[in-house]
Amino acid sequence: MALIICPECQAQVSPRARSCPKCGEPIKVWRRRILYGGAGFVGCLILIILLPLFIILLEMILNYIDARTALWW
Repeated sequence: MALIICPECQAQVSPRARSCPKCGEPIKVWRRRILYGGAGFVGCLILIILLPLFIILLEMILNYIDARTALWW
């Protein structure tokens, strides 16, 4: 895991730390979000769930259209 730099004393700090062990500067939540990508995990999870549903729905629509057009020929 990559370390982040404390803005106060320039020490390397774990992103899981609540404060810098050297100077005590609190590690802000937004700094952790920048490092971890914010809602990246949630976005990927939603994509993993919604993409197969979209593909299934698209195939159902295409099969319905094919069945309807086959009746006309």
